[in-house]
Amino acid sequence: MSSLQQPSGWALAFTLAAAALLSGCASTPAGRDWQVIEGSAITVYTDGSAEAATELYRELERFRAAAMWFTNLEKANVGKLRVMAFKSGTDAIPYLVDKEVGGWASMTVDGNLAVAKLASKTNPADRQSLKRDLVKMWMDYAGVRAPVWYGAGLAELVSAFNVQESGVTIGGLPPIELAQYAELIADEKKGAMACIVVMPYLPYFDATSDWEGLAWWIHDHVPGYSELEFFTKSKILAFNVGWHEEPRKTIHAWAPHRKCLTKPGMENHLGNHANAYQAWLAASEA
Repeated sequence: MSSLQQPSGWALAFTLAAAALLSGCASTPAGRDWQVIEGSAITVYTDGSAEAATELYRELERFRAAAMWFTNLEKANVGKLRVMAFKSGTDAIPYLVDKEVGGWASMTVDGNLAVAKLASKTNPADRQSLKRDLVKMWMDYAGVRAPVWYGAGLAELVSAFNVQESGVTIGGLPPIELAQYAELIADEKKGAMACIVVMPYLPYFDATSDWEGLAWWIHDHVPGYSELEFFTKSKILAFNVGWHEEPRKTIHAWAPHRKCLTKPGMENHLGNHANAYQAWLAASEA
């Protein structure tokens, strides 16, 4: 894609609504003051503190530079990035196209625009959600089509890059994102995670879109797992499987939004679930 395209329908309506809000950035719809930090490539608007605005701006500036370098879009005119970050997810909802997703980013007629909930040390995942949205937007600009899990992994990877005139350094996530690992570090418990594709399951998944059969089979036959996270938008049904010294025994999937299939305490957690994967086993034996 060589140039920004005019949005249609809901995208145009969103752009106009956001532009109207930003044009009077003295206050939010609830009457609170905006903090505004503007640079050559990024402008941050937030109803949070000046400290939070500065921290977000610096981190996005670093992230954008790393993403441009990593994707070879450094010299491309991807447009200036505007980010609206709300303290409250409720305040952000009127500006989100998909209200079950914690953020949204898109190329618009006025440049790149993103809306998200302002991350905090107690909830750093909101920052990573914003970065996933930005990576997806830039990948779309470059004409790259990839599954959701690829963009999420790329965002995590780019977060560890620091691009400066003196060179590129790798390693070390921003402090706000390191906070999400603090609990695991504190209790000194060990764990691991891998991304897996079960090739023999793919013909059945392609014909039925049934991911739950595989999830329940693992639940019944691999008792040592801690977490399963399925990416059902992927044609190859990639999923993360985690192990931990104190297993959580949870199964989630993006189907298309994040949902919980089971966890301790749910009625379906215990017992045998063979009825959920009998059709797959029958098909594989045919």
